[in-house]
Formats: sequence, structure tokens, C-alpha cells
Amino acid sequence: MFFTRAIFSASILILLITACDPTPDDGAPPDYVPDAGTEYPQDTGSGTVPAGDAGDTDDGDAGDAGDQVVLTCTFPDGALASAVEEAVRSTPGITRDAELTALDVGGMAVSDLTGIACLAGLTDLDVSRTAVTDISPLAGLTLLKHLDISLNAIADFSPLAGLSGLVSLSAQGTGLADFSVLSGMTWLARLAVTCDVTGDLAPLTGLTGITDLTAGGPALRDISPLAGLILMTRLDLSHSAISDISAVAGMSRLTELFLQENDIININPLASNRGLGTGDIVRVEGNPLDCAAPTTANIIRGIEGRGVILSHDCGPDAGPDAGY
Repeated sequence: MFFTRAIFSASILILLITACDPTPDDGAPPDYVPDAGTEYPQDTGSGTVPAGDAGDTDDGDAGDAGDQVVLTCTFPDGALASAVEEAVRSTPGITRDAELTALDVGGMAVSDLTGIACLAGLTDLDVSRTAVTDISPLAGLTLLKHLDISLNAIADFSPLAGLSGLVSLSAQGTGLADFSVLSGMTWLARLAVTCDVTGDLAPLTGLTGITDLTAGGPALRDISPLAGLILMTRLDLSHSAISDISAVAGMSRLTELFLQENDIININPLASNRGLGTGDIVRVEGNPLDCAAPTTANIIRGIEGRGVILSHDCGPDAGPDAGY
């Protein structure tokens, strides 16, 4: 009996000793279950740390490259400087302001573009709805493809002349009065201007690559210079003083045509444009069309019969064939 009790006591003692040992023989912490799919960094002795751990090193090297912003350009305008820095921080893959290709300060409190020529790699720039009046700093940005300067009181537009590589330009509500500054932009595909000062579209005659044009305004009366822009797919000449729309007859690629609020009486050129068809949009409401004339009614019926979505004021009672 004594021997049995001795063996039992020894067993209890061994169990207690084992339970008090905090580290198993394999070196793993208690209850540790290794994840076969997890890789752990190895100490290579190189002094390199994972991104974001730069604060743990003693050599002062920068850590997370995403937090490093190298600003080499100087901007007197504080709002512009802040916008550039933020653009660098938020653009994946770059750390320097000189690497920026796109900058949007539209609607910001920017008034001075001095220094922006330092961002020589810019291809996309939006400075619309700011307090900018001087665009001369843009002259050196020869790689620009897309530029928006709309809704600014620009004093001098001559700096635009050197931006011959532009593919799209928005300059509505800027006071642009002489479109000749645009004549060398032979790559232009999209142009938005306002004809509130001048209605002379002759300088656009050679810009045959334009596919999207907005050029309405009270000064616009003659659109004949646009007749050769046969690649046009979208044309907005609304709220103007146009009466003759013969120029659109040959624009067979048109899918959207906005002519509302003009002085148009004859819409026959729309019927002559055989490219207008199913799903295309044409708006001519707000014009003094002779809705009672059989010709007008027939043209409307013919255009709508081709599947064109035609907006007009004549209604179903136009012409002698009421209810068409």
C-alpha cells in the first residue's frame, strides 16, 4: 500500500513540474498554432526594415516611400503649393512634384500660376473656376493634352498659341474674343468656348479633327466655317442667334446636336443629313419654326421616322397632317 502511494505521489509531482514549465520543448509559446501560409521576415543583418518601420532604425534612412514627398518646385501661391503637394501624395507611384502628369485645382482659391512651368510633365490641367487672370505661366507646358481654364477672367490668351498639342480645351466664360489663337491646335478633338464676345468661327476652319464642339453664345450668327468639320459627333450651338444651319448637313457622324434657343426657321438641313438615325439626339425647341407649314411637318415626321430623338415645339398638331 505504501509503495502504491509513493508511486502516485511521484506521478503528481511530475505533472506539477510539467505544468509549471512555460515553454514547450519546441520553443513555441503555449497554444501556438503555426500558420502554414504565413511567412515571417528573416533577420539578414542588412539593416533594412519593412515599410513604415523606419522609426525603429538608427541609421536615419527614410522608411515608407509613400510618405516621402520631394518638392522641388516653388509656388508663391499657397493654395497652388498645397494642391501640388496633395496631388503628389495621392498619386500612386510617384514621390516628386516633377513627376506629376495631372493636376486639378478647379474651384480652389488659386490666383497665381507662377511656378507651374516647373511641372513640365503635366498632360492634364484643370484651373477652372479659380481667381486666375494670367495664364502666361502655362506657355512652357508643351506636353499638355487636356486644359480647362473655363470661368476665369483671363486677360491675355496669347500663351495658348504655343500649346499646339492640346487635344481638349475648355475656355467657356473666359472672355475669349479672338479664336485665331486656337488655329494652330490641329490635334484638337474637343473644344468648348463661348461666343458672347465674338461669333467669328473662321479660325476653326482648319481644325478638322474636332469631334465635340460647344460654341454657343449671343454673338454667334454664322456657322458656315464649321461645314468642313465632318468628323463632328457632338455639336452644341444652343442659345445663339443662328438662322441658317446648312453647315450641319454634311456632318454625317453627328449623334448629338443642340440648336435650341436660336432663330432657326428652316430645318431642312437636318433632313439632308443622312447620318442622323436611331438614338441620335437633336434639339431645336425655342426656335421660330413655322409649325403650320406642310414642309416643316413633313421634315419632322421624316426625321423622327428614322429613329432620331427630336425635341421641338411644334407638337402633334403641326402642319396639315395633325396627329402624326
